[in-house]
Amino acid sequence: MNNWLKNLSDDTFISDINLAGTHNSCAYFVNFRYITQCQNKPIKEQLNMGIRFLDIRLEKDGNTLKAVHSIMDCYKDKKKNGVILLTDILADCESFLKENPSEFIIVSVKKDDGKSDNDTSDEFFKEISESSGLWYLKNSIPRLSEARGKLILFNRFADNKKSEFYNDSCWGLNACEWDHSGIVTDSSYSILNFRETNSDKTTETLVLQDKYKMDSKPKWEKAILPALNGDFSKKDVVLNFFSAAKVYRSPKSASKYILKKFNDIPLQKNKKIGWIILDYPTEEAVKKIIYTNF
Repeated sequence: MNNWLKNLSDDTFISDINLAGTHNSCAYFVNFRYITQCQNKPIKEQLNMGIRFLDIRLEKDGNTLKAVHSIMDCYKDKKKNGVILLTDILADCESFLKENPSEFIIVSVKKDDGKSDNDTSDEFFKEISESSGLWYLKNSIPRLSEARGKLILFNRFADNKKSEFYNDSCWGLNACEWDHSGIVTDSSYSILNFRETNSDKTTETLVLQDKYKMDSKPKWEKAILPALNGDFSKKDVVLNFFSAAKVYRSPKSASKYILKKFNDIPLQKNKKIGWIILDYPTEEAVKKIIYTNF
């Protein structure tokens, strides 16, 4: 599944592609793993199995950015010999795209720990400046013809209007309205706006289901399933997070329940279900999502 996008038309907007992503994509070698581990495959393996959305959580550490899950560092191996740096993640992504130029990777970035969103975002843009040709940095949804071979920046940093990088041509898809959606509300999912950085006018709409503060059964019934069954327009960017967290239930346990429920339901071909963000993705679940496009 390393080059499945080659079979889709160049005219397709990436928001109209049903794809699989990973939640806390770097959280595979972590401390206190019962409650913090969300993945069992490193980035390169995730991409090769068909994943096209990476959820990267960062902390500024001196003059570098490292991957974290909340206050926990994400490590390169089981022996925890070194933390994963942003440069490591981007090297894996660049290598994958060189081998598979028909593909794109959506890279969602946010500060998960550390002092300041501003410092973190400034450091991020400095680090990617040397490979700016690899990135799609506009605050608009590209067609596949523009996206192939690119990293698509999905920017969750808080507004940093003082930054030299803060404008619609290089700030990425501006998801700064997405603050914290874990609190359970009556509605199944939230409707947010991508913002034009220079005028704050609405462009595309972000439909977000990220209610992680639920146990797996109510999460499936009250959040995931309604979002899967939603009727969305072409301008909607739909994110449906399958992650769930309770003190007594690990992400792995919750994922096992949710993915079983998901694998048991039929999905309609060519129906927009959006970007499905998974903990512990299985090949069966990823293929099921991808095959709805054909």
